[in-house]
Amino acid sequence: MNWAITPTEGKIVVAAVNGDLTVKRRRFNDGKPILMAEIPHFRDRIFADGEELEIWGVVARILHKVE
Repeated sequence: MNWAITPTEGKIVVAAVNGDLTVKRRRFNDGKPILMAEIPHFRDRIFADGEELEIWGVVARILHKVE
């Protein structure tokens, strides 16, 4: 895949985990991917053998609602 922004270590990514979408920071531990939560009440996502992780893209901007 030709990425506009490469989903490297430390980037916040949009990912499909076993078909469910999530937005988390991409990290690695001993070469295995971990998706780290930025909000404390959400859990980090550590993968077991056989689980599917597909990176859809890298977050470049965050827009907030203006009231």
